[in-house]
Amino acid sequence: REIAEASQTRVEAKKALGFDSEEPLLLVVGGSLGALTINKSLEAALPRIVGFGANVLWQTGKSYAERCLPVAEKYDGKVKAMPFISDMATAYSAADLIVARAGAATISELQLLGAPAVLVPSPNVAEDHQRKNAQALVERDAAVMVLDAEACAKLEATVLSLLSDAERCETLGRNAAKMALKESDER
Repeated sequence: REIAEASQTRVEAKKALGFDSEEPLLLVVGGSLGALTINKSLEAALPRIVGFGANVLWQTGKSYAERCLPVAEKYDGKVKAMPFISDMATAYSAADLIVARAGAATISELQLLGAPAVLVPSPNVAEDHQRKNAQALVERDAAVMVLDAEACAKLEATVLSLLSDAERCETLGRNAAKMALKESDER
């Protein structure tokens, strides 16, 4: 409910997080524990993403904070890393594009927000359900999927392609919103 009812504009949310409101913001979330593959892939991609003119808000997960926080500090405020983001409503509101795992709660939030996303499903879950979650969005042109095993090779190019294509991001977000089940937490 908190996420669905957030009233900040993208500009307001970016400013609240200390980012330039004119520059695109990539939100990267690997879950509260973090996702090694996403973190490694992002670390390798940061020079080109920042070079493109984007800022990055990076939830590293508690397990990877010690490694990732010093990496972010090299980018003079263009990359902000933290173990956990407690105010996801503001983070989501600020984001022009989101990279995330594909768990049910994340999928539900992305759909409610109508947010464009690159989903990197965890391969370490029962019955490969995150890949199936992501595939359901991909089939409806509501997200882009990069498999965990391919993230190091493909995540950077996928993110840069989407950051440079506002129309594509708008389409993904619009199609994700069509899939939303409002008040699903209550149901």
